[in-house]
Amino acid sequence: PLIINAFKEEMEYNPIFDEPWQLQIVNAFKEFAILCLLTFHFRQLVQMTNKDVSKEQAGHLLTKKVQAFCDTEKGQEEMRHFIAVIKYENNGNSPTVETLDAERKQLVKLVPKIFQTCFMEHIDDINELATSIMAIKPAPKDEDLETLYVAIAKYQWLSESLYEQSNPEDNLPDLYNQVFRTSINGQPMNLRKLHKVIQRMVGMIEKKNHWFCIYSVLKYRNYIKDPVATHFAQQMQQADWFPHLPEHLRFTGETLTEYNGYLNDNTYPTWNKERYEIFRLSKGKKKWSPSLWLKFQRLCYELDECFTQ
Repeated sequence: PLIINAFKEEMEYNPIFDEPWQLQIVNAFKEFAILCLLTFHFRQLVQMTNKDVSKEQAGHLLTKKVQAFCDTEKGQEEMRHFIAVIKYENNGNSPTVETLDAERKQLVKLVPKIFQTCFMEHIDDINELATSIMAIKPAPKDEDLETLYVAIAKYQWLSESLYEQSNPEDNLPDLYNQVFRTSINGQPMNLRKLHKVIQRMVGMIEKKNHWFCIYSVLKYRNYIKDPVATHFAQQMQQADWFPHLPEHLRFTGETLTEYNGYLNDNTYPTWNKERYEIFRLSKGKKKWSPSLWLKFQRLCYELDECFTQ
């Protein structure tokens, strides 16, 4: 990723590379490389025993892999086509509960045979699903894993749509919501409860850049649907969230994206000194402490405990 980012910056700086199609090629290459990196990381976990990685860590990595696929141009087109077909078959109308349920049951046919049993047993529990995949020997092929990610993404979309159709009274949030999911694994998102948790987190931070740690924990727990940092910053300072933050805690999307390229591209339990140091020096962040990654990681663990209080 460091090489790709440097190459992209060079293209944007060099007047020779000023055509939109050239930048599109670089962006596509970057998405492909990130996808490959995450696949490699997940394949490494697949080859480990359950003692080396917790179910939660495996589940978060699988979730991140699915999200990374959905963020690529290929993934977005795949999901757009999938949703368009469902609406087309329903004469352009929103699909009924029966239609969504039938579509969801058919998804297992798209799953590679090596994963079908795991998929049917654990699709509603991403942690168990990831752990069961890790137990498969020999390690699955990359193309089979990508097909599985597609099926999981479609299942999650169908489950959320199914919940919204079955529980319309819950679709009217009692708090402004732009960035958080409305449901997770078919269960409704309780925004009031989440607000209280984040409120406890805010009471634990001392600087505006500590919002990055709050953001990282929420991403790690798969609460965030809209990954645009600016949108998160705007929502947190809305009238019914935290409009009266003291000056030293007021933040913007730039406060969060400052750490893009290293910390923001990894789940916080996997942050490490070596990769951080390479990123820090390559970006000329000489004012950043060499132990900043560790301080942020420790704070993330402390903030995460707010969910169990």
